[in-house]
Amino acid sequence: MDTSLDASTEQYQAKQELLEQIVNLFFQERKNKKWNASNCYWYRSGYCKLLHWCLEKQSRRQLSPCVSNHHLEKPPSLPLSPPAPDLTQIIAGTQGSRTSPSCIAFNKNGRLIGDDAKHQIDVNPTNTVFGVKRLIGRCFDDPEVQPEIKSWPFTVVNRDSRPYIKVAFKGQAKLFTAEEISSMILLKMKENVESYLGQKVSDSVISVSATFNRAQIQATKDAGTIAGLNVLGVIKDPCAAGIAYDLNRRHCKSEHNVFVFDQGGSSVNVALITIQCGCFEVKATAGNNHLGGLDFDDRLAKNFMGEFNRKYKKNISTNLRALSRLRTACERAKHMLSVATQATIEIDSFFEGLDFYSSITRACFEELNSDLFHNAMDPVKKCICDAAMGKASVDEVVLVGGSTRIKKIRELLCDYFNKKELNNTINPDVAVAYGAAIRRPFCQTAGGLLKRNSYIRKINSSDLSFESNIKSGVRIHVYEGEGVLTKDKLLLGELKLTSSSANVIVNFELNGNDILYVHAVDLTTDHYNRIAIVGGIGNLSEKEIKRMVCEANMYKAEEVSAAASVVAKEGLELYIHGQFISHHPRSDAGRWQDHELARKLV
Repeated sequence: MDTSLDASTEQYQAKQELLEQIVNLFFQERKNKKWNASNCYWYRSGYCKLLHWCLEKQSRRQLSPCVSNHHLEKPPSLPLSPPAPDLTQIIAGTQGSRTSPSCIAFNKNGRLIGDDAKHQIDVNPTNTVFGVKRLIGRCFDDPEVQPEIKSWPFTVVNRDSRPYIKVAFKGQAKLFTAEEISSMILLKMKENVESYLGQKVSDSVISVSATFNRAQIQATKDAGTIAGLNVLGVIKDPCAAGIAYDLNRRHCKSEHNVFVFDQGGSSVNVALITIQCGCFEVKATAGNNHLGGLDFDDRLAKNFMGEFNRKYKKNISTNLRALSRLRTACERAKHMLSVATQATIEIDSFFEGLDFYSSITRACFEELNSDLFHNAMDPVKKCICDAAMGKASVDEVVLVGGSTRIKKIRELLCDYFNKKELNNTINPDVAVAYGAAIRRPFCQTAGGLLKRNSYIRKINSSDLSFESNIKSGVRIHVYEGEGVLTKDKLLLGELKLTSSSANVIVNFELNGNDILYVHAVDLTTDHYNRIAIVGGIGNLSEKEIKRMVCEANMYKAEEVSAAASVVAKEGLELYIHGQFISHHPRSDAGRWQDHELARKLV
């Protein structure tokens, strides 16, 4: 059903009336048949938000209505089975954009989130936080964290082996975890959706990077909990994009092997998915959480820093404000080079009163980032290898993420897949949001004895043999990771078994709620033990989460109170000014003076 605003007024009104009739009939039918309804809000950590009203009948048939903020003045709920992509829309933010940067700024007055925060980063770099996706769920001493800390303008400190972000907030030094920062962004997205709908939203599905381990996934869930959301589950970014692709070709029933390449600002994620008649089988996933658009921006910034130093004999590496302005200009130049062969850098009063003007060609940009572009192909090769499929078996290569607009990335992908034409039929910025809103995640992976790319609900067993003189029992340490050596893996938990036998069998079970159950049984004595692993070691405790929830509510109450004070102040100012005008008619200049007097009185 087309409800485009481009239609004439009469046609639009007629369609509105028809939609209202359908909605009324639907709700009456739902009341008669006692359907269950729940609101489901989805947010992509790093980019978009999408509301999806989920209605599920008590039978096995699932109906998924969607809300459109562009096509309709008020959001209806339409029963659809299967979900129809033309009825699923992205809800725009407060500034009208369908994407929102994962960026938050702190100042003496409060917080700025999303585009508002990004626009002021040049004047407040030390208190503007971004890129926490590379920090969440990790320890401070993590080898992958240290290089990031050195490149960020804000400060990250060590506290109890966890990375804490230090900012100046309302005149005080404050420490925030990556989970708290993410929760603030999630809460802002939640408020945008609630404002659009005019009702509360509680449930959520959050997408994560394909290479997130259990600690990172649990930390992301904790962020949702702190934001007041009931996290129904998580879905890997490329899996969600695969769903969006399938819904875009829903008329096709044949089996397709789809390779999803997703590269955004912080990471590159890939997945090979077999799709047939709405059924998804994830053959393999791979990725790199430290290779995205931000890294391309940094390469450009370093290049222009060197140029400025050679030209003016000035070193700007310690001036955070100048560096922030340069990164912003480099990001704009990168975007321009996706559509043009040359871009310019123009920054007035860049450093010590000096202006900086320069330019860069697409060829030079590709040369500067040559190694990064080729590194982005490593997950592609690994995914194809893990899936045990040849490149010729791939039917479609789907591009997702803003960085896939870079010409060199597309050329390398095209060459790797034997000059196969790349699929650009879905919007790369919102494809993950689009797919995650349609379905709950059905694919997760885990490592170790439970092989990578295993199905949910998957049960694997392993027989362990020990020396016959065991007296103190058995300790089984459960690790997760991509590396070969244990030292390169993440410790998930420990299972103790009182046993004197040399034969123990260990069962691993991963369910749809991302809970890993580990059972150990002594085959001789039948002694057994079991643990449930929800997240990784080092995640927030329940007490810490409750404290952060209370703080989040406190910050929200303070902001609501401050906003009410501003509105009241403006109203009083206008009232006093109006009284002056009504009793003392003056010239334009006099009216301006009266207005200034009113402001002083307020």
